[in-house]
Amino acid sequence: MVLDYDAATDILYATRPDMKQEEMLHIYAAFAVMVKTLKEKHIPYLLLDTSSSQLDMHQEDYNTILTLLSNDLAVTGLQKLVRLISPDEKRESFVRQFLKEIDVLQSLPYAVENFTSREAAVTWLKKNK
Repeated sequence: MVLDYDAATDILYATRPDMKQEEMLHIYAAFAVMVKTLKEKHIPYLLLDTSSSQLDMHQEDYNTILTLLSNDLAVTGLQKLVRLISPDEKRESFVRQFLKEIDVLQSLPYAVENFTSREAAVTWLKKNK
């Protein structure tokens, strides 16, 4: 996972790694570094680029990682999360459903939006700061 912090805008840019079944522990460890960075630096905005990463993982395991990540992000002070989405409509449909369910169950303390354009995503993150 590549992390890049822009102090001028208070945005952490993260590029999600490929998610492969055999690398679940490494994937979660990479997300843990991202969460630690958000928490320690009190960063309120996250742009997570999932647009070009591959997904080769069982649905249940993917769901587990998303749940753990959502729970971990909930205690960071994060205010806004934006995802640059994948062209894989099947995956995006699942993520939309997952976010709907977790928002109902957990009432996420941060706003989440999906974009196809990095520029539009950054504009949304900067809006009403």
